[in-house]
Amino acid sequence: MTVESWSIVWKIVFIIGVSLFAILAAFVIVGGAMDTSKLIKRLKKEDEQSDVSETTSEEE
Repeated sequence: MTVESWSIVWKIVFIIGVSLFAILAAFVIVGGAMDTSKLIKRLKKEDEQSDVSETTSEEE
């Protein structure tokens, strides 16, 4: 193979690698954001429940 042929091959490999990285990064960002929002909602819910139980125990 000539130098030009190898250059084309490595350009294609590079483009494929960068594209796969970009796709994977997008999935990780979206998944992480969804997990973080679920965590925050769950923590808020647990905090509200603990506030209610503290109020109930103080009234007794």
